[in-house]
Amino acid sequence: MSPSPERQPPGGFGLHFISFDEMILNNSFIDGSGVGNMYFGLAGDLNATTTFVQNFGGGIVMESLSGNLNLNNVALDASGFIDVFAADTLSLSNSSLMPGDNFIYMQARTVDLQNINFPAGSIVDLRSQFGMLAPNPNTSQPSLAGHVNFIQNVLYNGAPAQNEVPISQGGSGPGNAIQISTP
Repeated sequence: MSPSPERQPPGGFGLHFISFDEMILNNSFIDGSGVGNMYFGLAGDLNATTTFVQNFGGGIVMESLSGNLNLNNVALDASGFIDVFAADTLSLSNSSLMPGDNFIYMQARTVDLQNINFPAGSIVDLRSQFGMLAPNPNTSQPSLAGHVNFIQNVLYNGAPAQNEVPISQGGSGPGNAIQISTP
């Protein structure tokens, strides 16, 4: 899976972090401000813990072409978009996302989220193999492969995030700030 054509940033990327294997970020601070869009691309897994990535000059893209993205206690703060892709599982927990343009895009075969509060006004596009929210969101249920999983404490502006997912996509509505679909 790779970024959809409509999400290719104008002007490309100004700062690249590339690995043909695994990438580990632990207790890291990365500031790409002033360089344009930032791109983290790798063939294997990306494991980030207690990491802060900021880019006040554009967006942030993190992409694993054949592996998993495991982001725990990570803050992504950009003046533009935030796009996160994994070929298999995207696991995001205890983290904050602050997109300046209010657009958050996540795509993986399976998306697992916990202890996340999507900011008010953000437009969230989540894509998984089956394009559906797993049953019983925010109840600490085990991850269901191929689905978007709100495991626990997944919020939108402080309220349960499933309220912002349309009923047709497995949510409880009535909002529609979070869209779930297939890639």
